[in-house]
Amino acid sequence: MSRFILLFAICVNLIVSVAFGYGCNHRDYGHGAHVCVCSEKLHCGDLNLKISTESGVITSYSTNKQGARFMHREYRFLKELPPSQHFNVTVEVNHGSKQQAIVGFGGAFTDAAGINIAKLPVNLQKQLITDYYGNNGIEYRLGRIPIGGSDFSTRAYSYDDHAEGDESFSKFALQPEDKHYKLPYLKMASEVSSHPVCIEH
Repeated sequence: MSRFILLFAICVNLIVSVAFGYGCNHRDYGHGAHVCVCSEKLHCGDLNLKISTESGVITSYSTNKQGARFMHREYRFLKELPPSQHFNVTVEVNHGSKQQAIVGFGGAFTDAAGINIAKLPVNLQKQLITDYYGNNGIEYRLGRIPIGGSDFSTRAYSYDDHAEGDESFSKFALQPEDKHYKLPYLKMASEVSSHPVCIEH
């Protein structure tokens, strides 16, 4: 198993190997808050997080205030513990008991996201979407898109605002925000992803 695994467990017989993450161009906002800034001159590079691992190895990535950006860690389960660390541990896994299924992970294609992405040069727009949805990124497979305006819009709107009594929706129409800030980046995500991008409304 590889890539992103959410693991909430106490692992007792593991060894950890660490590789320092990708470079970060820091911008400090004070109070311990900083961001990594990517630009045409200070490109952050491909994340290239798609790493296959052998059986018995868990891969994780972390970013922190100390400057690590997607720091790569591998956790290996040992077949035998050193004699000094012997103790009894019993772990039971019930494969027959299944709970909720994870459909996938993704992001939201809101007006606010589109407005900010549109301020970037075109090549950085594609790089940003690729970092989320591309094969060398974190491979998101879901996207949420609001129907009409939302709290992430600069104005309130629907798709049939000025058609009172229009029960047949004959005046239904997409708005400029859809054409400029939502659909272009949704299309870009679909183009860079090797998986179908599932859209939730």
